[in-house]
This record gives sequence, C-alpha cells and structure tokens, in this order.
Amino acid sequence: MKTPLRLVALCALAFSSLASLQAQTGAITGTVANSSTRQFLTAAEVRVVGTNTSTLTDRDGTFTLPNVAPGTYNLEVTYSGLDPEQRTVRVGAGQTVREEFNLTSNVYQMQAFTVAAEMEGNAAQTNKQKKADFFVTAVSADTLGEVPEGNIGEFLKYVPGLQVNYVNADASTVSVRGQDPESTLFMIDGMVPPAAGTPPRSSTGSSDASSRAFEFTQASITNIESIEVFKAPPPWMAPATGGVINAETKNAFAQKGRVFRVVTSVNVNTDMMKFGPAEGPGQRSTWRIKPAGSLAYSEAFLDNTLGLTFVYGESHTINPTHNNAMGYTLLTGGTIAAPATEASPVRVDTFTLVDGPEAKHRRNSSVSADYKLGHNTVLKTGISYNRFLRQSRQHTFRLRPINGAGNSVILPGANDRDATVQNGQVDVFADYSDAISQNYNFNAALQQRWGRWRFDGLAAYGKSDSKTVDLPEFINSVQFNLLPNRGVAYRIQGSPDQPAPTALTQLAGPDLYDLASYDQRSLSVQTQPRFQNDRTTNLRADLRGNFSEWRWPVEFRTGASYYKIARRKAAGQIVLSFLGPDGVAGTADDLLNASRFADTTYGDKFLYGIRTPPLLDPYKVGVYMRENPRTFQDIQPQNVQRQAVNTQNLTQLISALYFADTVRFSPRLSLLTGVRVERTENFARGAIRINSLGNGLVVNSKEWFQAIYSRTQRVTNQYDDYFPQAQVTYRVSPDAVLRASVSKAMSRPGIQTILPNTTVNDTATIPNVTVNNNALLPTYSRNFDVQFEYYTKPAGKVTLGLFDKKITNYIISDVTIIPPGNDNGFEGQYAGYELRTQDNGGTGRFRGVEVSANQDLRPYLQFAPEMVRGWDVFANYTNTFKGEAPDRSGRIVQPTAPNFYKWNANYGIGYQSPRRTLYAQVRTVIYPRAVQAYANGTTDQRNTYEARHQRWDFTLRYRFSRSYALELTGANIFEDPSRKFIQGNRVTQQRDYGASYVLSFTANLDQLRLPFIGR
Repeated sequence: MKTPLRLVALCALAFSSLASLQAQTGAITGTVANSSTRQFLTAAEVRVVGTNTSTLTDRDGTFTLPNVAPGTYNLEVTYSGLDPEQRTVRVGAGQTVREEFNLTSNVYQMQAFTVAAEMEGNAAQTNKQKKADFFVTAVSADTLGEVPEGNIGEFLKYVPGLQVNYVNADASTVSVRGQDPESTLFMIDGMVPPAAGTPPRSSTGSSDASSRAFEFTQASITNIESIEVFKAPPPWMAPATGGVINAETKNAFAQKGRVFRVVTSVNVNTDMMKFGPAEGPGQRSTWRIKPAGSLAYSEAFLDNTLGLTFVYGESHTINPTHNNAMGYTLLTGGTIAAPATEASPVRVDTFTLVDGPEAKHRRNSSVSADYKLGHNTVLKTGISYNRFLRQSRQHTFRLRPINGAGNSVILPGANDRDATVQNGQVDVFADYSDAISQNYNFNAALQQRWGRWRFDGLAAYGKSDSKTVDLPEFINSVQFNLLPNRGVAYRIQGSPDQPAPTALTQLAGPDLYDLASYDQRSLSVQTQPRFQNDRTTNLRADLRGNFSEWRWPVEFRTGASYYKIARRKAAGQIVLSFLGPDGVAGTADDLLNASRFADTTYGDKFLYGIRTPPLLDPYKVGVYMRENPRTFQDIQPQNVQRQAVNTQNLTQLISALYFADTVRFSPRLSLLTGVRVERTENFARGAIRINSLGNGLVVNSKEWFQAIYSRTQRVTNQYDDYFPQAQVTYRVSPDAVLRASVSKAMSRPGIQTILPNTTVNDTATIPNVTVNNNALLPTYSRNFDVQFEYYTKPAGKVTLGLFDKKITNYIISDVTIIPPGNDNGFEGQYAGYELRTQDNGGTGRFRGVEVSANQDLRPYLQFAPEMVRGWDVFANYTNTFKGEAPDRSGRIVQPTAPNFYKWNANYGIGYQSPRRTLYAQVRTVIYPRAVQAYANGTTDQRNTYEARHQRWDFTLRYRFSRSYALELTGANIFEDPSRKFIQGNRVTQQRDYGASYVLSFTANLDQLRLPFIGR
C-alpha cells in the first residue's frame, strides 16, 4: 500500500507545483485577421521578439502563448503577403491578455473593390507552407475560379508533383511520383472517406478491379476551401507511399461576418453544341446545353460562438465519346530468334468504331455546425452528401478477319495502307448503362485547450453505394453479327497518322450498313449489373503540448487512430439465350431481324468523314422483351460461375499509435522526429470452387455450377508495421527555407488482390488454376526528400526538390505446377495444372526532381504603366529520371501508363486589370509519350505508346462590382485527344471528347439583408 500512496502523493505534489507555477505566469491569446478581406488567417506567426517563443494561429485565426512570465513584451505578427505588425503587451501574474491583430498591405488595396477571394486564398496557403515545420504543399481551391463539373481532379492537375489520370473525358484519380493511385491516400478534413468507386465492368464479366483509389466522382470541389499535399507525411498522418492529399472544407469561423455566394452556370461541349433539344441518346431528345449552379452560405452567430455553413452544388454535362481504332497484323510472326520489331511489315485489316454520348449529373450538399463553449472548447458536427450519375450510351461497329470455321482470306499484296479481306466478320452492338454512386459522410469533433495542451478528437462514419445498372430491362449489350459464312468482303485503306480508314469499301456480301442483313443467327443479349458498397469508420485522438518557454521550444504530439472499411462487391455477366417468342429453341418463330431494333434517334456526328454505321437501340429490345417475356432466358450454366466468382467482401481494420516531437533549436532550425505503429487486420470472404460437390451431376450443367460454388471461403490475416521518420527545417533567411526528410512508408495490397477468389480454366492451352493470395504483405518504401523554398513578395514562391524512393515487396506473379495427391490443396484435383497466384518480391527505384514557381509580377513591374503591371505566372515540372518497378513477372521495367509518365509539366499566365475588373488566365498541362503496354519481349518487341499530348484551359472573368462577376472557363480548348496510342509509328487508337466550356454568373451577397436572419 505504501508505494501507491507515495505515487498519489507525488502526483498531487506535481500538480500543485504546476498550478502554483501557472498562477505565477500569464498568457497571451487573440486572433489575427486580414483587415481587407475579413478572413481570419491560418498559420500567421506570433512571436515574442528577442526570444524563441512563438506560435502559429489556428484555422480560425486564434493563438495562445501560455506560461508567459509577468513583464512587458514586444509582440510581432507576420504573414506572407501582408505587412508585419508589432505591438507592446504587458502581462501580469495570472493574467490572460487578449489581442486582436488586423493585418493589411498596400498590395491588397483596391480603388473600387475589395481583394478577390482567390488572391487571399493563395496567400493563405503559401503562408501555411512557409511556416510549417514539415513538408506540405497547400493550394487554395479558389485559384482557378469555377472548376468544370466541380471535378477536384481538374484542380489537382495544376498542383506541383501531382499527375491526374483520366478515364474517358473525366479526371478520375491522382498519382504522386510514379506510384499507383491506390498508393495515394485521399482525405477530407483528416478523415478517410468511403470510396466504393466505379464498379468493375468488363465485356467478359471477369473483371475483379475493386480498387481502394479515391475517384473524383465521389466528391465535389464546391465545398472545398483548400488542398494540402503531404509527399512526406508526418507521423500523425498515414504513411502512404504515394503521399496524402487532404481536402479542407469551408468553415464559418474562417472569416468575420457572412459569406453568401450564388453561382449559376451553363455547360456545353463543342462536339455537341446545339441549341434546343436534340435527338438521343435513347428514347427521347436531350438538351445539349446543360445547367449547373451552387450556393454557399456561411456565418458565425452569437458573438462568433456558433458557426453555420451550408453548401449545395449541382451540375449537368454531356460530352461525346469518339473511339476509333485500326488493327494491324504482322505479315510474318516473330520468333525467339527473330522477334518482331518496329520495322516488321504489317497489314491493316481491322477497324473498330465506338461512339456515343455520355451524360453526367452531379449533386452535392453539406451542412456543418460549430459551437464554441468558451475560448477553449469547440464542438463540431457535419454531414455531406454526393450523388453522381453517368449515363453511357455507346454504339460499336467493327470489321475484322476471323480464323476458324469459314476462315477469312486476305488477298495477296496486303500492306499497312491497303488490304482486301474476304469472308470478314462485321459486328454491330450497343452498350447502354447507368453508373450511380451515392456518398454520405457524418462527422463530429471536439477541440479542447487548456494551457499549453490541445486535444482534438474526431469521429466519422461514411457510406458509399455504387452500382452500374443496364438499360433497359437490365440489358447492357445487344449484338448482331454478319458472320464469315455470309461472304462479306471489304477493302480497307488507311494512313499511319489516322485511327480510322481513309476509305472503306464493301466488295461482296449483304449490305453491312443495312440492319436487315443481320439476324438471330448471331444475336447476343447480355446484362452486367455491378454493385460495390463501402462502410467506413474513422476515430482519432490527438494530443499536443507546446512548451514554447523552454530554452529550445518543443511541441510534443501523440495520438491514436482507428479506421475500418467494409467493402462488398457483386458483379457478373449474364448472357441471355434467344429462344424465340414461344420460349422453345429450334421452332418456327426463331427468326429475328435486327432492323426492327434500328436506332433512329442518334443525332451526333462521327469523326474522319466515316459513313454513319448501323445503330441498334436497346430500348426497342426492351419493348420487345416486355411483349415477348419468354424470348430471352437466363439458362446458360456459365452465368452461375460468373456471378459466384465476382461476389466477395472484405473488412479491413487499421489501428495506429504515433509519437512525435518538434524541437526548435533557434528561430531558424527545427527538427521533427517521430514514429508511427500500425496493425492491419483483414477479414475476407469469397467464392471457392469444390468440384467434389458436383459429383453425380452433369459436368458443366447449371446444376453442377450451382453445386461446386455453393460454399464460400473465409480468410483472415494480420500484420504489424512501424514507420520512423525525421524532418529537418532550416530557415536560411526569413524568405528562404531548406527542408530534408527521411521516412518509411507503405502501400497495402489492392482490395481486388486480396479478395478470396479461385478460378479454373480447363480449356486453356495450359490448363490453370488462379488463386488470390490473401496473405500478401504491403509494398514498402524508404524515402529521402530534400527541398529548397524561396518566398517572394507579395505571396509567391519558388521551390526545387529532389526525391528518392527505394521500394521493396512489390506484388509479382508466382506460377507453379499443382502436384498430384489428395493433399495438393484441391482434393487431388487439377494435378499438372499451372497454379497462378501472387507473392511479394522485387524492388524498384524512383528518383526525380520537382520544380515549381508562382509569382504575382506587379511588385516587379512598378516601372511600367499601371495598365500592364497586372501579370502573374506559374509553372510546375516533375521529372522522374529513374523510374523502375517490376512487372507481374518480376521483370524490371518502367511502370506502365496511365500511372507513370517519366515527366510532366504545367504552366500558366494570367493578367488582371488595375481595378481588378478583368482577369484572364491561360494554362496548360503536358503529358509526354509513355509506354501504355509492353510487348512480351520474346517474340514481339513492339511496345504500344501513348502519344505526347497537351491540354489547354483558360479562365476569363469580368467583375461588374464587388458583388457580381461573369466568368467563362474552357477545358481542353484545342480538343487534344486524351488517349492516343501508337505502335510501330502508326496510330492504332484515338479517343476524342471535344472541348468543354462553362459560362458562370457569380453573385456575392454577403451584404444582402436576409429576412430570416438579418444583419
């Protein structure tokens, strides 16, 4: 009993001594704001002149200097782009002195209007980066004005060091320094949102791509205030190999007074620019010029103790999808001794056209309420919702030679520009589907301060439901063919620089442009419903203590986090069998001509002067199915297998503890060190094939497949990791900062890689069994970063950085032969089959340089007439001069596109008139030529490349007054093809999407008297 009593006595003595010490000292608290814009300033530095004692303001502009000895002090507040302010403060014993600073600058003054929000936002984020003791890039979401469709990716592509990946015309995911998008963690207000993404879709129904990468369809920039990029995440953030991107949402406590902003817009695509409704897609006409708009309201009430924020946004767009592809075949197949090269002769024999409009509809809303119980306690709550609908209406027309029964014949003399094909096959099909995702996020937070200590507790729950449904009657694909035995002959002529024929001539056979030539002998009707659901839980507790009065000021930081994701996935192609209206195959009513399903409403153009191909309308197929419900039936046995192997679920738990400290040895030198410890637990369930369960049943029958897939397998595994790191910051001068970091990071295996799945291929040349390895470990990286930053007046910066990533434990393929015997893992079955799975192995290296700059040139053009001073510029360049990673076989190669470009760059120039009534900016992103697919390297050395391409965007804004502005934004204004593929110096495929324009009218109604609130 004596030891516990002594311990209690010692603790009581320590607390009483601490209380006595605090009673003998005082504190200085207050706020820092911009006097022109009424914005509270984040990361403004408040320093006691002549000492090491300093602190940075929080997001709401507040600061606290605790445990200040009684006396008189000279307090200085500094902030990038604003003039510093000094003030004399007297502190008495036990006294808390409150000071309010309102900074200003001549640069921010205007004759008629207050400063534009984007200018202040850029200065705030530049200041945040300058004052940080760790690597961070911060950018205001207002920088580019109105972002098309509210797509975060259209904004991120101009952030230094980031590469945005596109799916069709949409910015979809982000990559950092050559890493896969799954290696980059995207967060909103420090929480990982649910991200079910786009459900996998595949013409074979075998796709298993259930990614953990965050797709930009699942959030909108409407409610985002700023973006923070952590390429060397500090210990209190997840140690992601591809870095962490955190989006901060709007907050009522970030400004004085009210923010009330309304934006109305119209969207148009140059390839579909028609006034009034136009034909298609589908059964009815559709407007090609689409509306959009947003409303943002934020205000603090009750003497700045209750903050409310409401944001609503909506956008509707439509754009074309022009996909043209030419197929070339080697005249002489390559061998190991003489592999095919770029110079090997080929013939042109195939043309594929995929064309159709894609309409997108996005709605998002959020509500947050923050309440200050006092100067030291803040409660925060919020809810957000995002809905995204993509309506895809694609038509395909394809001509190709066929091997097999009724072989096609290529006439002699065929080359890469001219070939004649006899007994060719012609395919006509339509793919209609709606992809829908809905995301909900609920969050609550507590912020508590006492003295030198600060506690932040956060909790969030999110749900994401994503599905792709086929239309109509759940019909995804309707296909008719002209088979080789119909005697179709065609001559195809091409050009190496064009992805479509220069001439396409039919020489024999039924008219391939007349749907009456196609009948039920080749009819295929398929449906591919796909679903993915996420449920996420985030919990985090963070405790910080600031000992600013020590000889070497120290900030201690520790905390814990818990993250749970539950992913459920279901997919599977269902091929319907055509049986005729009576539902019985082989009877007299089994005649169905494709002409009755002709699409007569498609009204958009085809590129390259191509004759309009025959078009099918799945809606007419749906009507026919309703009238004849027995015509198409789900009787194919393989449908059972497709659905079984694509129904899986995973629950992943990630628990973490971290410890960190930041020591400021002087106003110039600081050192951050820390360690993060994580435990990962996986619980997964998926299909397993047990052939013995089908004993006694007809092999490959529907009943047999139902039996052998009647059970599922549950697998679990866990692993522990630790991640030490150190970051040093040296302030060479007030405007020059040098940083260096060494750290360890990781990337967990993709969800699709560890979901349980076993598939058997009995008909392959080498029969095989493919099994997912659920015990895969993460890929690890050891990172070194160094960066020099120079900050210029008023709020510009130039940075030069080097990075080096050594990556181990890559996931590669493992192929062995299944041995005989009942203990071979498959009940004695599949002896001699290849066993294909994955394992950890192989290393990679990524080294590169990053350069970025942005500058308002007015301070440097004072000698010039006022009219020509208002220029600003920015430029970013990343070059990964060493980028090596193993492919699935373990062979070291350059990583494949779209996740890796050896370099990328973007730059822009803007002009603002003297009274800031007019602003114009032109900007561009450059992607170099990159490998899209590697050849096998043994018999074929021809890689397929994605061509170099460049996208140009612009913003043109005219401000009528402080409250009203008109803005025109253009995206991809020169209609650069987003994806253009080349093999053997020939364009084999090109996808075009036109240019997009958004015309917006903005009303800032901050001063408007609201009858339900008042001023």
